[in-house]
Amino acid sequence: MQQRRWFIALLTLLTITGCSTSFSYRFADTYLEWQLAKYVDLSGQLEDEVSASIDALHQWHGQTQMPRYRDFLDRLIADIEKPELSREDLYVYSFQVFDFWHSLRMQIEPLAQTYLPRLSLEQQAMLIERLNERLEEKREENKEALADPEAQLDELYDAAEEWLGALTVEQRALLKDAYNAAEQDDSEWIAYQQRWLTVFTETLLRPNAADFEANVQMLMTSPEQLQSDALTQQREANRERTISLLVALHQQLTPKQKRHLQRKLQDYRDTVAAIAEDYVI
Repeated sequence: MQQRRWFIALLTLLTITGCSTSFSYRFADTYLEWQLAKYVDLSGQLEDEVSASIDALHQWHGQTQMPRYRDFLDRLIADIEKPELSREDLYVYSFQVFDFWHSLRMQIEPLAQTYLPRLSLEQQAMLIERLNERLEEKREENKEALADPEAQLDELYDAAEEWLGALTVEQRALLKDAYNAAEQDDSEWIAYQQRWLTVFTETLLRPNAADFEANVQMLMTSPEQLQSDALTQQREANRERTISLLVALHQQLTPKQKRHLQRKLQDYRDTVAAIAEDYVI
């Protein structure tokens, strides 16, 4: 499944915005509060303070990150016109997407430092329980995906067709070969998530420990250090395959597919630009 993750992340790109329209983006802070309520039940002053912090995070994102996404999309749309899209181009884009995500994590980390120690024992227990339930769902999803590889391949085709339009026989063959060559078992990734959750749980339950601040910082900003060597190698190999796949797909784009992709990206670009304008100070 990691092959599909890389492909969709690099092809869609706009998942980094979290919302597809300027209208829904304006209510992203409310949506985040709804999502948070699924994991921990806040009330009183703590709820008010967390809500205010989410509002501030939303404002920061609109003011500072949306212009970055707009500029990113401008470069991508222009690069699609190139006769060839190089591996180096795609590496730059993948690192930029990671940097967008890292910037958001850096903003969230101080909030975790502030609010996690203030959770009650009951709230701690609820948060840990919900996170464990979510991880168990991921285990079941992995089992289901491994049991039905054809369905996973169909999802990959669907993702490609959403952005390119109807695929040619040759393009479908490229996607199938890349899918079959990639490691589809997410067991290593789930084990990494389990390690993260174990450290998080131990940290959450000891808010007065000397290493609390350092652990929260690691968990929020550099959790990759908890990955096994096997997972790191697996993810790098899958990224290499995905880069090769995207280079090959770009070379095979028909004029109609290229126009389809550019229109779709332009729609997202215009939406992001409009949001950025809304948040100009």
